[in-house]
Amino acid sequence: QSIPEARGLLVQEFISGEIEALVGLTREAQFGPVVTIGSGGTLVELLDDVACGVVPLDTSDVDAMLAEVKLSRRLNGYRGAPLADVAAYRNLVLRIAKLAELLPELAELDLNPVRVLPAGQGVVAVDARLRVRPVVTR
Repeated sequence: QSIPEARGLLVQEFISGEIEALVGLTREAQFGPVVTIGSGGTLVELLDDVACGVVPLDTSDVDAMLAEVKLSRRLNGYRGAPLADVAAYRNLVLRIAKLAELLPELAELDLNPVRVLPAGQGVVAVDARLRVRPVVTR
């Protein structure tokens, strides 16, 4: 009653976790679908910690991308921190790459932040934005 113009209520679980990552997908004219991974959250631009891979991707490709970013040190227990669920993050990246192959109308996808939880607990995409485009068939 204190906000009469309100037209609904959103209740959402708070997901805590210290490690914020990102997974992105774009379609480049020269390369086709490209997946981006790295440090996410509010400091994404400041940290500038990303790596890109051209779809299709396999596990070794994602591991090579992870080796390029400082995020991997945090995922692997930097300074005695608990290990994060690297396997779940890797799996998320592989699934986004597969989506790019299966859905040509998916023009962009941005998952940021993705909370990477402790080992065995998975990942949670806290925010997602996507853009679709018409697909021209010939």
